[in-house]
Formats: sequence, structure tokens, C-alpha cells
Amino acid sequence: MVMATPESDTRLSYRGAARVRGDGTEPTQTADQRLLRSADIGKDPWRVLRIQSEFVEGVDTLSQISSAVTVFGSAWFARDAPFYDLGRDLGAALAAAGHPVITGGGPGLFEALTPVQDRKVTQFPIMLLGKDFWEQLLDWVRVNLSEHAVVSAADVAPLQVTDSVDGAVAIVQESRQRQMPVERQRQTR
Repeated sequence: MVMATPESDTRLSYRGAARVRGDGTEPTQTADQRLLRSADIGKDPWRVLRIQSEFVEGVDTLSQISSAVTVFGSAWFARDAPFYDLGRDLGAALAAAGHPVITGGGPGLFEALTPVQDRKVTQFPIMLLGKDFWEQLLDWVRVNLSEHAVVSAADVAPLQVTDSVDGAVAIVQESRQRQMPVERQRQTR
């Protein structure tokens, strides 16, 4: 979509939700950022359709990818942090092993676990890299959340902790091998 604005003759286009100036090099605010800063927050009837178009675009893109692996977390660390390199190394190792890789975005590990717990998606392994980093959180989940019947042992079972990129890749490959017969059955129906 390209349109001229009343304020200027500058041509604008949209790349997803971001408004981009004519030459495409200077991103401006997203439509939602402009709306939230304006006094007319309740007067934008097209906002719902823009949001819907983002979902459609995302679903369309992801529908062409099967059995992808999502890597969360490395972007939150400084580039010189060991976990930053660990996340990048994991993504590279998974891609080298032939697995489509989607980098983070979204809330991360608990958001991935919720649809598994609710049985809305097939169970898959959720790996946490860095035992020292994750163990205290997992102990809290296992003890406190189990004590209050918020999670069961089966709910926490997909969470696997490792310090090894190779170990994480092996877990993904084992899971993929177990799922292949199920996927073949679905394709023949």
C-alpha cells in the first residue's frame, strides 16, 4: 500500500505494521504507536484490520514451514554475554542439522509450554540452555506450582535443561524421529 499524506508529498508504504518512507530506508512509527500516542485511540476503526492482516501474514509465512524449532532468549543478553553466543550457536547447529529455525519473538518458554499443557498442540521438547541459569526457576516451578496444583509432573516434563548445544540438537532430532511416523499417518489420511 502506498499513499500520500496530507502533511507532505512524501510517499509512504507499510511493511507489516511499520510505516516506511518512500525510499524504504527510514522506518517511522508503527500505526499502533501513532494511535497510542494520539487522543483518538478509540476512533481508529481500521486498527482491527491492520492487526488481523499481521496475523494473516504471519500464519501464511509459518504455514510454509514444517517442524521448525524456535530459539528464544539470546537477544536479551549483551553481545559479550556467554548466553548470547550460546543462543546463536544453538540456532546455527540446528540449522546445520537441517531443522528450520525461527528466532524468538514473543514471551518465550512459558508461552510455548501453555498450549502443550492445555493439549492444544502436540507435546514437544522445550529446552533450557544453561543449567546454572535455569535450575532455580525449575525447582520453584516443580515445588511451588506443584504444591498448589497449578502444574503436574506431566506438565513440566517437556522442559529439559542442558549445557550442551550438541545435546540440545540431539534432543530435537530424537523428538523429530518420534514424530515422523505420526506425520506420515496424517499425510496418508
